[in-house]
Amino acid sequence: MKVFVYSLLLLFCLHPDILQAQEKEKKTVLVLYSFGQSYPATVQWNKGIREVFNSQQDFEITINTEHLDLSKYYDAGYIKEVLDLLNYKYADKPPDLIITVFEPAFEFILNHRNSLFPDIPIVLGGIERSSSTDVDFDKNTRVVFQGQNEFKKTVELALSLHPKTQNVIIIAGSGHLEQSWYNSAKPTFQLYYDKLNFSHLIGLPLNELINEVEKLPGNSLVFYFPVLEDKVGGNYVAVDALSSISEVSSAPVYSFWEILMGHGIVGGYLKSFPMQAQITARVGLNVLSG
Repeated sequence: MKVFVYSLLLLFCLHPDILQAQEKEKKTVLVLYSFGQSYPATVQWNKGIREVFNSQQDFEITINTEHLDLSKYYDAGYIKEVLDLLNYKYADKPPDLIITVFEPAFEFILNHRNSLFPDIPIVLGGIERSSSTDVDFDKNTRVVFQGQNEFKKTVELALSLHPKTQNVIIIAGSGHLEQSWYNSAKPTFQLYYDKLNFSHLIGLPLNELINEVEKLPGNSLVFYFPVLEDKVGGNYVAVDALSSISEVSSAPVYSFWEILMGHGIVGGYLKSFPMQAQITARVGLNVLSG
């Protein structure tokens, strides 16, 4: 037994790289979510990001998450509180990488990165291209865009399945995220303005939306964007709002995100939050690897 122990000690002394190989480089990633922790989109993104980071073998990665809840709170006082909290938690131990999820967190970090994390590389995930048209990104910033062709492909699919369609109803909330996605799809809808009658129900309280949907004329289609906030300050969970709307709709409801399946939509070319999260995390790994 002693001979075996001595042999091991001699091996490690002559070849210290064996021990070093066992010690992975430590990295810290900070994920800034636009929504609160319980939102279904947040849950799916969190799972997708962690699956990638936890399955890699190159680093020992610690994942810190902050849920900015910017779909509910975005006044100056709240933003100051968030900035103070992030400074308190990460000023002495900044992360090696920051990932943001969706437009509100993306705009928050770009507005405040110089005071929070001036030299930290950032990966912006789940971004519509139109949201970043006028932004000049520096060498420390990577962007993972959502696909845009899904808007037109979904409209074409719906019209092919319902060739007698005369009326198209667009539903969306009034919050920053809903508006960014809705605005990204507007150019697609404009292609059909000379052929169909469009109604845009934007920012209405849920009870008013339900009243409008209940009296839709025949030969109608509904395209649903997330309803998280209305114009009078009401807040909702997008899948719950969709369920309430689809229950009273005599017209088929289409959308553009996989997470909405099972809550009343017929279908569409659906963007996958878990897939986007995994792609974003892989980009993050590339950044960590230099």
